[in-house]
This record gives sequence, C-alpha cells and structure tokens, in this order.
Amino acid sequence: LVRSVLLTKKYSHNVPALLARLETIIAPLREVNPSLRITILLYLSSLVPVKEDIMTIIHQKDAQMAEEFISYYDFHMQQAEEKGMEKGMEKGMEKGMEKGRENEKVALILKASLEGLSLNLISRLVDLPEEEVAAIIKQHQK
Repeated sequence: LVRSVLLTKKYSHNVPALLARLETIIAPLREVNPSLRITILLYLSSLVPVKEDIMTIIHQKDAQMAEEFISYYDFHMQQAEEKGMEKGMEKGMEKGMEKGRENEKVALILKASLEGLSLNLISRLVDLPEEEVAAIIKQHQK
C-alpha cells in the first residue's frame, strides 16, 4: 500500500510514466479497505487530465475495482450536483426576495410622490438618500 502511494506521488507529474506503472500501483489496492482504495483511486484520477483514460486502464486491470470506484464517484458527483443546485436555488430565492423588496420600495416611493409627500419625508420612510428617491421618481415619470 505504501508503495502504491509513493509510486503515485513519484509519477504524479509524469502521466505517461504513471499510467505505465498503473498495474504496480493498483495491485496492492485489491487487499485494502474499500474506502482507502477509493481515496487512492480518487487521488490517482485527479492526476490524469482525462479521467476516462485512467478508468479504462484500471477497468482492464481490475474490473471490480473500477466499477466500485465509478459507483462511488458517480454517487458523490450526484450529491455534489444536488448540493450545488440547492445552493443555487437558495441564492436565487434570496435575490428574488431582494428584488421584490426593491420593487415594493419603488412602488411606495411612486405612490408617496403621487400623494404629494416631500422628497425628504419619502426618503426617511424608505430609508434611501433623497437623491436616489428623486432619481427613482424621475426614471418612472417618463
């Protein structure tokens, strides 16, 4: 196992040499804990620019190990994708709510202006500088 890790590290900057020694690197992994095996395979795959290359070679050497890795990789990629989508949705909802508050503020400014309230009073009500309130009113008077 130590030899696998050391060989991986030694050839990490020389992908062709790493791929040439792949059998020597993965052979000891057959005997270790699956989670440790996956960790080393993840590291190996991170070193190779085209993931399919290393997975094809690993699959040729040990199909079960390759399938185990692919299953793990796909599962965690799906989880990461779902988490990213959740964060994106949260961020989108926050932006939408913020935009809604801005729209409400603009509507209040316009309504207050139509009712004849002063810029100073409107500014204090919506907590914006008078210049910004004036610009909003001017923009919507067109």
